[in-house]
Amino acid sequence: MFMKSRKYNQDFQSIDNISRETITSLLACELPAVQNPREAAEILFPKSLHHLRSRINYEILQHEITQDELDAAAKYGRFIERPSDLFLKLFHNVLCTLKRDPLAGCISPSLIGTTGVIPLTIISTIPDIMQHYYHCIIHAEKEILLATSYWEKGESVNIIGKALRVLNKRAKIENRYVIVKLIRDNATKENIKHYHNFLPLNKWSHDNIPLPEEIPNILLEINNYHRLIMGTFHVKFMIVDRRIALLSSNNIQDRPNLEMMSHFEGDIVNSFYDTFLISWWLLFKPNLVCLKDEAFINDHFQFGPIPIRIIIMGSRLSGLIDAVYNSKRREFLGRDGARWGKLGIFYFFFYLGLGGFFCMMLAVFMVLSPQDRPRYHAESSCMRTRSISLSPGLGFRPQLDIEKNLILIDKNAARNRLDPYVKSLNEYLRIYYWKQVNNNNGFNQTKKFKISNPGDCILQNQYGFSNGKPCILVKMNKIVGFIPKPGYLLEDEHAFKSAKCRSKSNAIAIHCYGEYPVDADNIKNITYISENDHDNNCGSLETKWFPYEGKKERQDVYQAPYIWVQFNEVKPNVLINVMCRIFGGNINFDRKSSRALTRFQIYIKDIPKNISSSKIGEI
Repeated sequence: MFMKSRKYNQDFQSIDNISRETITSLLACELPAVQNPREAAEILFPKSLHHLRSRINYEILQHEITQDELDAAAKYGRFIERPSDLFLKLFHNVLCTLKRDPLAGCISPSLIGTTGVIPLTIISTIPDIMQHYYHCIIHAEKEILLATSYWEKGESVNIIGKALRVLNKRAKIENRYVIVKLIRDNATKENIKHYHNFLPLNKWSHDNIPLPEEIPNILLEINNYHRLIMGTFHVKFMIVDRRIALLSSNNIQDRPNLEMMSHFEGDIVNSFYDTFLISWWLLFKPNLVCLKDEAFINDHFQFGPIPIRIIIMGSRLSGLIDAVYNSKRREFLGRDGARWGKLGIFYFFFYLGLGGFFCMMLAVFMVLSPQDRPRYHAESSCMRTRSISLSPGLGFRPQLDIEKNLILIDKNAARNRLDPYVKSLNEYLRIYYWKQVNNNNGFNQTKKFKISNPGDCILQNQYGFSNGKPCILVKMNKIVGFIPKPGYLLEDEHAFKSAKCRSKSNAIAIHCYGEYPVDADNIKNITYISENDHDNNCGSLETKWFPYEGKKERQDVYQAPYIWVQFNEVKPNVLINVMCRIFGGNINFDRKSSRALTRFQIYIKDIPKNISSSKIGEI
């Protein structure tokens, strides 16, 4: 065991033998032999002893740390008060790595353990963190040292650029200069030979960095670091006037991530400062002005007096908590358990009675309300106004989807299967016009509506869909008690005559046409099949089928009249917009509000099967 212990201590230098001087202090002496941090590091600290790695691992992982070693660790650090033994054990293991390489922590050994205060921490997105960077930069007096891994053009870079321009204006007014050093990671061909190299001025604008002529009172120097192949520069911090240090998790870039930044003050800023010098490694041009200005060290940090707003807010919050639950009186919202119980019983029976009263009033309302029609209808309807009379709309069938009004016909589809539009029409007619009504309730069924000569608009011809001449069923929507008057309104006279509709004393007219001029050119030869006649201009609904009187014994036996509108010549492979409207002496037509009209679209697909897919695209 003695031999093993002796071998273990062989070749090790003691922590006490490592220089307590820092690279910062040596550069501050301005010795002719020390021009840059690299030369200072070579003078103060020997090269790393790689062959001692295994012994360091033994001391960290297997060696039992003694009390003397804990005391030595506590003495070595620049601590205001002695830390806990757990912290000292961790700190001891860190110090052990310095026996092999004094610069293993990228900092002078005497600065590796220190104290400070964190008056501010931001946990937010990058723009919020960069805003604090902005405020610290514009208030700088002498010097700014900024280190980041990535510098990507974006809003974050723009914030830094804006801050430097604002700082330049302030420095110009006060007739002073501010030194700014920026070190970043951006691999270039120059990094193959040297890990550190200065960024030429002609490349600053590529990264949205202000040029010297834009900021004459800012002495900016940019160091580009990259160590091939895996030597990424990963630090992200900024030092202002050697008084504050900002350490963040984000680079100077735009990313939608949750990041964190801490604001440091006190002796720990000296440690950040030393780390920046080692990271820079090259000669400063011009030299730093805060080398001799150590950060202010206060043995006892404390926050200032609590602002009056926080005191008021705390008192209000305390009063709110007491109002919700008073622990002394055991009251919740001002009542104890017994009072809450009595209140609960009262409201239980109160709402029980209120619910019973509501159900009773609802039952009375249902008894007094008519079952077959609304109480107020026709001229007494609330839907009627003084200026606008009741105007029913139009409906059309087939309509596969209530949200869509497209009728798509494929002329090349197999003829041995029923078209879905034909199925929809057939089902609609079966439910509303071919139905059988039970007469056991003592009332007579309304007369059935039937078109005497439907022409091609029958199931045997698939309602014209099979040959590209579709029949569209158009009918007027039902309004209880409404009786349409034949003729037309004065404002509709021109449209009525242009449609060449025939005036009938016992019927109202329906006319369909292309909604836009180009649509009118693509549909021709429309046949209107009404109850008792055929017409090429307009269809008609006889007024004998009106009014709709509602349900009888809760059965809807009314059959609304309809017409067939057959489109005989429809241009194929073109989407056509069709609008149908009603003419009546008491029917107000309004295109904007879709009153007294209906719209649908027709598309007949007629592409020969022998045409290639490329030709189809041309069509």
